[in-house]
Amino acid sequence: MKNIIIPFIAILFLAGCEGKEKTELVERLTNKFKADQDLIDYSIDPEEMANCVVGKILTQLPGFPGSPKRTKYIAAYLKLASVETPMDVKKSLDETTEVFGSMQKAHEAASSITEHNFSCVGDLVNANPETIRSQE
Repeated sequence: MKNIIIPFIAILFLAGCEGKEKTELVERLTNKFKADQDLIDYSIDPEEMANCVVGKILTQLPGFPGSPKRTKYIAAYLKLASVETPMDVKKSLDETTEVFGSMQKAHEAASSITEHNFSCVGDLVNANPETIRSQE
C-alpha cells in the first residue's frame, strides 16, 4: 500500500509546483484582458477568458503536470504574455528560444496565444448566448 501512496503524493506535490506559474500566467492574461474591447463588448469576464486560454496552452504542453520541463514551458509562456512593446517581442522570443527549441517554435508558441484568444472568445460567446443578444 505504501508503494502506491508515495508515488501518488509525489505526483500531487509536483502538480502543485506547476500551480504558481499557472497562477501567474492567469493573472497576467487577466490584467491584459481587462482592457480588451471585444471582451468588454461581449461581456466576457477577463478571468474566465484567461483561464480558458491557459487551459488550452496547458493541453498542448509536453510532460505531465508538475514536471520541471512543463514548468519551464509555462514560465516561457508567461514571458511571451508579458510583451508590452515591439522591443519586448524580440527580447521575449530570444529568452524563450532555448525552452521551445528554436526561434520558429518560439514564434509558434507566441502565435498560439493569439489563436487561443480567438478560440476562447468563440467558446465563451457560444457558452453564453445572452452576450450575442445584448449586441443586437
